[in-house]
Amino acid sequence: SVLTESERGFNQMVLYGKDTDCSTIINTARRFPMMSQYQVVIVKEAQQLKNIADLLPYVENPNPSTVLVLAYKYKKLDQRSKLAKAFKAGKGLYFHSKKLYEKDIPRWVMGYISDKGYKIEQDAVVMLADYLGTQISQIANELDKMMLNIKKGVVINTQHISDYIGISREYNTFELQNAFSSMHKEKIYKIVQYFGDNPKAAPLPLLLSSLYGYFNKLYVLHHFRNNSDKELQKLLGVPYPFIVKEYKSAAQHFDLRKTERNLGLLLQYDLKSKGVDQADNSPKELIRELVFRLIN
Repeated sequence: SVLTESERGFNQMVLYGKDTDCSTIINTARRFPMMSQYQVVIVKEAQQLKNIADLLPYVENPNPSTVLVLAYKYKKLDQRSKLAKAFKAGKGLYFHSKKLYEKDIPRWVMGYISDKGYKIEQDAVVMLADYLGTQISQIANELDKMMLNIKKGVVINTQHISDYIGISREYNTFELQNAFSSMHKEKIYKIVQYFGDNPKAAPLPLLLSSLYGYFNKLYVLHHFRNNSDKELQKLLGVPYPFIVKEYKSAAQHFDLRKTERNLGLLLQYDLKSKGVDQADNSPKELIRELVFRLIN
């Protein structure tokens, strides 16, 4: 919003940490804008910049007509450094974008979709969050591709997700957890068979992670089952009250002893999936064996 589209051609510069140095950044930032009030200098992947402390003299006396952005990726600036302290002392703005927790993803998805002019059903949100994980760049990319095919104002449902993202409505980790909660063995085995025949639908690491999260929440529920549903929703980190009811249903089939045993099984099969104490069984066979042991 600092520059108009026409101003960017002369007044926006994008540099990369591995391809530039501090003196180049300072010289660029000291320039004056052309036919604009400001210029914007963005240094992407600034964590690869050598001797970043050399920027301190500029940060302490910045050019008021330059907006200089240092964008770190995967890392963050050392908070003990003089440079970080200079930012925090009022010479600039320091912002750390923390990775979202799993429980925060549904709210983020709803907000992102709402900003684009859409609404989404609860089941669809949970399905997306369970399948796509916590990488919001990946989630946003998938949502953008889907929304290209849907008119604004439409309420997004599981069918849209199935059609445009490729997550099956019937055969996904969310539906597998529902089948566990009701101990619907026929449905469990059908989903597992589908996963075995279609490895991309639920790769073994994704399935193990999903099932671990499920039984871990069930473990928490057993220890706090006398709490109210509202308190349990917060403790379990789930976005909707109806999910608490599903975990209460699951607790009737998996008591605390079985839940603890299943967490141990998931650890064991996680090691097997990485080749520890494992014969040459395929991921398909491991999935079938694991799920059979979880429910029997």
